[in-house]
Amino acid sequence: MKNNPDEHIANFGQGAVYFGWLGTLIGLIAITGNRFMVWGDVEKMGPALAVSMLTILYGYSIKLVTTALAKD
Repeated sequence: MKNNPDEHIANFGQGAVYFGWLGTLIGLIAITGNRFMVWGDVEKMGPALAVSMLTILYGYSIKLVTTALAKD
Protein backbone atom coordinates (compact mmCIF):
# COMPACT_ATOMS: atom_id res chain seq x y z
CA MET A 1 0.00 0.00 0.00
CA LYS A 2 1.66 3.16 -1.23
CA ASN A 3 1.11 6.73 -0.17
CA ASN A 4 -0.30 8.15 -3.41
CA PRO A 5 -1.22 11.86 -3.11
CA ASP A 6 -3.31 11.81 -6.30
CA GLU A 7 -5.45 9.03 -4.91
CA HIS A 8 -5.97 10.96 -1.67
CA ILE A 9 -7.07 14.04 -3.61
CA ALA A 10 -9.49 11.97 -5.71
CA ASN A 11 -10.91 10.32 -2.59
CA PHE A 12 -11.39 13.74 -1.01
CA GLY A 13 -13.40 14.83 -4.04
CA GLN A 14 -15.56 11.73 -3.89
CA GLY A 15 -16.17 12.34 -0.20
CA ALA A 16 -17.26 15.89 -0.97
CA VAL A 17 -19.92 14.51 -3.31
CA TYR A 18 -21.16 12.16 -0.60
CA PHE A 19 -21.39 14.99 1.91
CA GLY A 20 -23.18 17.09 -0.70
CA TRP A 21 -25.85 14.42 -1.01
CA LEU A 22 -26.03 14.22 2.78
CA GLY A 23 -26.63 17.98 2.91
CA THR A 24 -29.33 17.60 0.28
CA LEU A 25 -31.04 15.01 2.43
CA ILE A 26 -30.81 17.31 5.46
CA GLY A 27 -32.33 20.15 3.44
CA LEU A 28 -35.19 17.96 2.26
CA ILE A 29 -35.83 16.84 5.83
CA ALA A 30 -35.91 20.50 6.88
CA ILE A 31 -38.48 21.21 4.17
CA THR A 32 -40.76 18.37 5.21
CA GLY A 33 -39.92 18.50 8.91
CA ASN A 34 -42.82 20.75 9.80
CA ARG A 35 -45.44 18.18 8.76
CA PHE A 36 -45.84 19.62 5.29
CA MET A 37 -46.97 23.02 6.61
CA VAL A 38 -44.24 24.92 4.75
CA TRP A 39 -45.31 24.06 1.20
CA GLY A 40 -47.13 27.35 0.70
CA ASP A 41 -44.80 29.52 2.79
CA VAL A 42 -41.82 30.54 0.67
CA GLU A 43 -40.12 32.34 3.57
CA LYS A 44 -39.84 29.10 5.51
CA MET A 45 -39.18 26.81 2.58
CA GLY A 46 -36.57 29.02 0.87
CA PRO A 47 -33.64 28.56 3.29
CA ALA A 48 -34.19 24.81 3.52
CA LEU A 49 -34.33 24.55 -0.26
CA ALA A 50 -31.14 26.61 -0.50
CA VAL A 51 -29.36 24.20 1.85
CA SER A 52 -30.68 21.32 -0.18
CA MET A 53 -29.44 22.68 -3.50
CA LEU A 54 -26.20 24.41 -2.50
CA THR A 55 -24.65 21.45 -0.72
CA ILE A 56 -24.87 19.26 -3.81
CA LEU A 57 -23.50 22.11 -5.94
CA TYR A 58 -20.56 22.58 -3.58
CA GLY A 59 -19.91 18.84 -3.47
CA TYR A 60 -19.71 18.48 -7.23
CA SER A 61 -17.69 21.70 -7.55
CA ILE A 62 -15.09 20.35 -5.15
CA LYS A 63 -15.13 17.06 -7.07
CA LEU A 64 -14.34 18.91 -10.33
CA VAL A 65 -11.47 20.82 -8.73
CA THR A 66 -9.96 17.72 -7.12
CA THR A 67 -10.30 15.74 -10.35
CA ALA A 68 -8.35 18.44 -12.18
CA LEU A 69 -5.71 18.50 -9.44
CA ALA A 70 -5.34 14.73 -9.39
CA LYS A 71 -4.73 14.55 -13.16
CA ASP A 72 -1.77 16.97 -13.05
